[in-house]
Amino acid sequence: MLDAEREPGVDYKRDRALELLGILWGAGQGEGQLEGIRITRIPPAERSQRDRERLLDYFVKRGRLGLEAEFKELDKSDFRKTIGELAKTLPALSRPQTLQAALFPRETRVFDRGDFRTPKESVSTGVPAFLPLLKKADPTRLDLARWTVSPDNPLTARVLVNRIWQEMFGRALVTTPEDFGLKSAKPSHPELLDRLAVDFMENGWDLKRLIRQLASSATYRQSSTLSPEMLTRDPENELLARAARNRLSAELVRDAALFVSGLWEPRIGGPSVRPPQPDSVTAEASYNATWQASEGGDRYRRGLYTWIQRVAPYAQFATFDLPNVNRACARRDRSNTPLQSLTLLNDPVFTEAAGHLAKQVRRETAGASLPDHLAHAVLLCLGRPGKASELARLESFWNEQNTAKGAEHAWNSTAVVLLNLDEFITRE
Repeated sequence: MLDAEREPGVDYKRDRALELLGILWGAGQGEGQLEGIRITRIPPAERSQRDRERLLDYFVKRGRLGLEAEFKELDKSDFRKTIGELAKTLPALSRPQTLQAALFPRETRVFDRGDFRTPKESVSTGVPAFLPLLKKADPTRLDLARWTVSPDNPLTARVLVNRIWQEMFGRALVTTPEDFGLKSAKPSHPELLDRLAVDFMENGWDLKRLIRQLASSATYRQSSTLSPEMLTRDPENELLARAARNRLSAELVRDAALFVSGLWEPRIGGPSVRPPQPDSVTAEASYNATWQASEGGDRYRRGLYTWIQRVAPYAQFATFDLPNVNRACARRDRSNTPLQSLTLLNDPVFTEAAGHLAKQVRRETAGASLPDHLAHAVLLCLGRPGKASELARLESFWNEQNTAKGAEHAWNSTAVVLLNLDEFITRE
């Protein structure tokens, strides 16, 4: 291999073997194609035990490629078959993708007008001069990562705190979270942003602590009730005089319905799942691809685990403003459309959740009166006791449905009404 790299063209078989080493090394395991070639450049005495084992494993499996005659002289036994059979008895290993420092760093040059065919002066690693300088010669990626979260570089903490504030309050302190440059919006509360960023760094970049800190603040725990005077004076709530009132994100709308209905599957981790949706949704948008709905508890997992196809994302999420998955997104837009109401009324996930909610309410309040059943349903869905006027309207609706189509339909329809309430899909 080294001979082929030092003197290409002398022996085409060795050239081919070197080429195949670069192409096939780590095939199917998510590794870089040139890793095998890099390891061959390390002097044998300096190779680690893992390097030696991996080279031996490669040549046992693929060493004859390009070197059939030479390998045949060595292959006097059936050792390859034996090793293959033994390998099948070993448990499969998880192989997460990672970055590995280059064993032989390459030279980087500036291309004249961006043309790779005209390289100019050589450049070294570093950061722009207007930013805090790296404190190490010939810095690596690890040095850059440490510099990113260094106390001398407050930008990272400010950006992260601003993102968390946006998730908690619905509106960021800097309303352009994707841009903290000269053209960005100015912070509405610059001293608050600085204080939170410093506190965040001083406490070990603890996200749970930051979220708990914001959630327990008097600002976050305010009422979201909006008076006419407040609307006139501060329509965007820049002064933080009231709590934010925002519709839940696309994934949480579905999660909320699954949770209150009792269908929620709390299992953590595992592969992505496909909740039920009409076959036409995927077929029309992604060249007749199929959407095989998951079975059992996988149907009711958190939206976090839902399979996303770039050309045809899960329809319910798209209806509730899921961002374009082909681009990075720093903030989500929210809209209110008739299609969202139709989804809550007719989507298989929500109709199934409503039916299960109706059964759960009757089971948990067995033997109680109709008003008590309805009061318990309101408490489950809204997290508060129902008002007398609300319970009276629900009871009237239930009686109408019962007269028209029977008790089972009345319960399911009432559950659908509760899951369609603005208060159910809105955080306030």
